Amino acid sequence: MSELPSLRALVVFEEVCRTGSFSRAAQELGVTQSAVSRQIMRLEEFLNVRLFLRDGRKIRLASYAAEFAALVEEGLSELRFASRETALTNGQKQFVLRLPLTLQMSWLTNALPEFLQAHTDTSIATVYGVRSGTKADDQIDAEVTLSADQRPGYRSELLFEEACLVVGAPDLLANKPANPDKGFCGHTLIEPHLSAQSDTGFLGWDELARAAGLTLDHTTSYLRVPDESVLAAARKGVGLAFLPSHTVHEDIDKGRLLPVDGLLAETSRGYYFCYSKTKLDFALFRNLRSWIIRESKKAAAFDVLKVDS
Repeated sequence: MSELPSLRALVVFEEVCRTGSFSRAAQELGVTQSAVSRQIMRLEEFLNVRLFLRDGRKIRLASYAAEFAALVEEGLSELRFASRETALTNGQKQFVLRLPLTLQMSWLTNALPEFLQAHTDTSIATVYGVRSGTKADDQIDAEVTLSADQRPGYRSELLFEEACLVVGAPDLLANKPANPDKGFCGHTLIEPHLSAQSDTGFLGWDELARAAGLTLDHTTSYLRVPDESVLAAARKGVGLAFLPSHTVHEDIDKGRLLPVDGLLAETSRGYYFCYSKTKLDFALFRNLRSWIIRESKKAAAFDVLKVDS
């Protein structure tokens, strides 16, 4: 008798755990519900234990099977990663990194070409968003999140804590100085659209003003734009923006934007690099992890330099 159950049965088991339903698992896997039932039955026979408890049409994972389910998820994730690590596309190793929306226009994405130039055998695809609980998560090798990953077998390393600056275009501030003490009266405030994933996007002016101890003027007008357009709107001089410092430090260094009154508001959010601990077995991942940690220290140092300057 083999010491391992079939890989197909483990994949089906993982999908049933994720969806909580035999029928939804079948839809995701593109098979019939009876095929899913057969694979679960074979796995239960192999392990000599019932994995799911049935209550009418509903099922739930048995409490004693929770650790097994976590290990299966982790093991299959590592197998997928190892397969991508081994499979080469035009001689390049593939790596998928997920980032929150606030890093879409930041030091990290701007610095990636430098990393890839130093590692010519590596290809990195960046996607933006959060864990969805769908099969798309299986394609993610590591991610930067705004909260620690509490899943068993995963590690979260704090990269830096978020701080935000009020910025404006030089011409705008020269013609109309911004006064925080007067709630930026007379200025248009560029406000991000807060979507369903707002916990991963830019914070709104009200929340940031509270963090900075500011009182906004009630007559102040707002211009609402998509998250990814806030920075571009600030550069064009259409109003003031309250943005994470790591998204604007390059613009400030190059004179495209100016910080207002040295104002720095610390939020309650931190950026974490999250990954399965077994990823450290792979040289590609170790190189990427070291680089991200090194680059994040530069971003954190920027906050101190700008406030002290």
